[in-house]
Formats: sequence, C-alpha cells, structure tokens
Amino acid sequence: MTLNLAITSQMEIFTLNHFIKSKKHGKKKIKLDKAFKWIIKLYYRTYNATSGYIQCKLKSDPKSSTVPLQHLIMQPPKGMVADHIDPNKKWDYRRSNLQVITQQENLQKKLKGTTYAGKSTSSQYKGVSLVKGSMKWHASIRYADMLLGLGDYQTEKLAAIAYNVYATLLFGQFARINEIEISEAELSQINFAKRNAYIFKKLEKHGKLEEAQKFLEKL
Repeated sequence: MTLNLAITSQMEIFTLNHFIKSKKHGKKKIKLDKAFKWIIKLYYRTYNATSGYIQCKLKSDPKSSTVPLQHLIMQPPKGMVADHIDPNKKWDYRRSNLQVITQQENLQKKLKGTTYAGKSTSSQYKGVSLVKGSMKWHASIRYADMLLGLGDYQTEKLAAIAYNVYATLLFGQFARINEIEISEAELSQINFAKRNAYIFKKLEKHGKLEEAQKFLEKL
C-alpha cells in the first residue's frame, strides 16, 4: 500500500482529544500537524509502556507490523530513527518536536538514573552503577552496539566524570552528560591511557575495525 506523504505548505496544528488511551497515563491529547490527519483514518493506535511511544497498525491489514507514530511522520532512512527533540513533551508529535538521528545518538538521550530498558539504576548519574560486593562505582557507555566498561571508581562522582569524558568524546554535541563540576585533581585520578587502550582493543577484537579507527582519531 502506497501512501501520499506530501506535507502541505500550511502546517496547521490541531489537538486530538482522547486520541490515545493508556492504563498508565489515562486519556491523553496528542499534538499532531494537520497534514498527518490521514494516520488517524488509516491506523489503529496504542501506547507502548515499554518504549514510551505510540505504536500504529494498519486497519486494513491486522497482520501488519506496528510502526512508531514518529516514524510514520518523519520516515527516517535505514539505520536512523525518529525521536522527540524535547523528551519532556512525549505527547507532542508535531514535526517541530521531532528529529531524525542515529540509534547511537538516540541512546545518548537516555535519562540519567535509568538503564537502556528504562529501569532504575543504583546511581543518580547517567552511565554509573554500584558494583555489588565491592562498594565501588562502575562507569560504562554504549558505543558501536557494544557496552564498553570505563572502569571502577571509589566514588560515584569519579565514575560520572569518566562517563562524561567519553560521552563527549564519542558523541560530541549529542552527548547527554551529567551536570557536575569537574576539577583537575579529579581528572588526574582517572587512568585515561588505560581506558583508551581497553576500548580500542575491545572494538578491534569484536571486528569493529572502522569504529576502532574512528575512536583513535577522536583522541
């Protein structure tokens, strides 16, 4: 089935009352550009509590796969995803609040204090968790579809600093870092040479040669 996704020059906005029902959130009003009113007519819509997004399924084909609402609107190319610009406005599906980014950039938007599955961690900081039994704090970051360890630290803040440094290095402007003050004394306690060697070797060992080379270029 081919759909005409041409967007009108007049992007009128309308609010759909009780457009979606959720056990967790009740009835919610969804903001959507008028040009995409066809989605309402052609698709069933349900709220997915796990992903936090509205999923759509063709009314004419019950066996069809579900598609995130933001993907129907933005149509990201292969390898990219559509997501909200402002995660605090999760019910705003206007194009002005949507963007097309890579999966890695999308993972960087994960809120601190949660895992990638959305569950709570033992730390107030993003990329940090408590190592049970040792009372040390472990820092990690996901890159090139791999979870990379950034070391264990005596304090929660040091682990958060290590995460901040590598998030900024790997993701630049898309890095979602912890809001903390960092001193030279604290930076000196992190063995970056050891971490860099570990990350490069792990990427290389798992066949991520292009990513390993890009990592070296960023140093």
